[in-house]
Amino acid sequence: ATGSTASVQRNTNGTQYGHVAWAKFVPGKVYKLSVSATGGAKFNFEIHNPSTYATLFSSGNLSDGQTVEFTWPNGDYVVPIATSGTNVSSSSLKISLTRK
Repeated sequence: ATGSTASVQRNTNGTQYGHVAWAKFVPGKVYKLSVSATGGAKFNFEIHNPSTYATLFSSGNLSDGQTVEFTWPNGDYVVPIATSGTNVSSSSLKISLTRK
C-alpha cells in the first residue's frame, strides 16, 4: 500500500535507450508517448543533452489515458520518471513510445 506521500523513481544512471543500434531514436521525427496508469500513477519522460544534461524535452506528468506527440530533439539521454499514486493499495504504469 502507498502512503500519503508519492514515491518517485527516476532512472538517471546513463543506460540510455539509444544504445540499441536497430532502434535508434531519430532527431526531427515525431513520436507518440502514451500512458496507461492505475492507482493515480503518473509518468514523465525527459530527454537531455548527454554532455550538458540540459533538458531538451519533458512530457510533464502524464496520467492514465494521456498522450503527447513531440519531435525528438538532438539528444539521447532519456530519463523516465515514474510517480506512484497515494493512499491506494497499488499503482502501476504501462508506457508506449512509437514513431509516427
